[in-house]
Amino acid sequence: MPDTGRTIGMKAIALLQARTNSSRLPGKILLPVCGIPIVVLAAKRAANKQRPVIVATSTEPSDDLLVSVLKQHEIEVFRGSLENTLGRFIGAIGDCDDETPVIRLTADNLLPDGEFLDAIEADFIARDLQYLSCNSKSGLPYGVSAEIIRAGALRAAASSTDAPYDLEHVTPWVVRKYGMETYRPEQDVSMRNYRCTVDTLDDYLHVAKIFSDTQDPVSEPMSQLLEVMRGMDERPRTNIDMSKFVLGTAQMGLDYGINNATGQPSISAARHILRTAITNGVAQLDTARAYGTSETVVGNALDNGWKSRCKVITKIDPLESCSADTPPNIVKRFVDASVFQSCRELKVQRLDTVLLHRAAHRTNWDGAAWHQLQKLQREGVIESLGVSLQNPVELIDALTDNSVDHIQMPYNLCDWRWKDAIAELKGVKRSRGLTVHTRSAFLQGLLLSRDNNHWKRAGADNGSEMIAWLDQQVKLLERHDLADLCLAYVNAQDWIDGIVMGVETIDQLFANFTAFSSPQLSQQQVEEMEQSRPKMSEKLLDPSQWQST
Repeated sequence: MPDTGRTIGMKAIALLQARTNSSRLPGKILLPVCGIPIVVLAAKRAANKQRPVIVATSTEPSDDLLVSVLKQHEIEVFRGSLENTLGRFIGAIGDCDDETPVIRLTADNLLPDGEFLDAIEADFIARDLQYLSCNSKSGLPYGVSAEIIRAGALRAAASSTDAPYDLEHVTPWVVRKYGMETYRPEQDVSMRNYRCTVDTLDDYLHVAKIFSDTQDPVSEPMSQLLEVMRGMDERPRTNIDMSKFVLGTAQMGLDYGINNATGQPSISAARHILRTAITNGVAQLDTARAYGTSETVVGNALDNGWKSRCKVITKIDPLESCSADTPPNIVKRFVDASVFQSCRELKVQRLDTVLLHRAAHRTNWDGAAWHQLQKLQREGVIESLGVSLQNPVELIDALTDNSVDHIQMPYNLCDWRWKDAIAELKGVKRSRGLTVHTRSAFLQGLLLSRDNNHWKRAGADNGSEMIAWLDQQVKLLERHDLADLCLAYVNAQDWIDGIVMGVETIDQLFANFTAFSSPQLSQQQVEEMEQSRPKMSEKLLDPSQWQST
């Protein structure tokens, strides 16, 4: 344990956060990479330019072996509270000057080295900051991460907050106080969708492979390891920011969409699509109890630690077995059955986000279905609750309920119905946390179809006119194709947090990635499109009213 009475100089000290009892891969930091325990290798790489490094761990008996291993390798250790990581950091930095920079690292990230930390510190000092983060916005892989904070800012946080989240994650109070500043590398490495952290067994095997041909893993430059990652078979194929891309999985559980030429993918193909999407930065999946075997397909694909890499949004059973006069206590049992079946199929104990499949069910049966979901949320079975909407009336109604955390609604470049409701939606988003996802950017494939029979099946009397107008807009706005046009319009809406998009093949996935990354339309272009578009009937805009054959 360091002498907390000493004064650390102005050169940034690195604190490496470590514990043995990780939930997904217990003891992972003691696993060997090139014959060296992960925590030891992470500490020595951080110190390979003579930077002081202290491993901050807990006083729990579960970390006794960790401390013993570190001492065998002559690595400095500070022990403190398991839950209060911020308090651990305060103890570890001793009485250093408030202006001293402190670098926060974690033991499951092996790539950061002394040269990288020197560059972060130089950027931090040059910009005279209190806080700086290296994250995906820096263009570096997930796992090449660090935070740098003034010691005084850490002390201010410790004296100003006792929120468990703040104490566990060290820097949230500092970020709220001073803002989120991002490290700017001198050269853009364009690797935001790569991954090199150790969170699961698959991660460990991947990182071990990165280091497998390294002669001196302690001194190997991080830049060289990044080049190794670029050449690996399992690397991402795109560097696009996928934070708003939500992969819809209805197609993986049933035949879905009016323009679906390939049909439901096989289980192995669906697994490949899902994992490829996640590998390329997609962090949210959308499914439902009503999507056939979709939840089962998703649950199986996210085995072996993949579920930790994304969030899953599901919808409860549409409750078609419940009539208008079904007793509320019976409705609640149906809700319980749906939620726990979702847990079973997705292979989780806690659901990230659960939506009502029918917006009216929030108030039907004296609110029994919604009240039961709220009860499950309070019990920790569900993290976030919301509703799936069909029309503006349902949106306005849902906005009156502050317990609605998440809204999913149809929206595309032909849907004229939402203008007034969106103005109210924006006001609610400014006043409280509310996530809004849209679906049907392609109107279940109809907008991409030049087959007039598809339009007739959907109830369009002016299908030829719509096809001609869409083709005209592609040329007029110099878009690559119809998919590009549709996504450029939806992406231009600043109130949308995520766009749900389904695919049947890997080729469609990458085509959507390409379209998703194209520049969005300008506000002027949006307004001109809205003024010129032919009007579609409300029936045509609601796929539930289309002919099934």
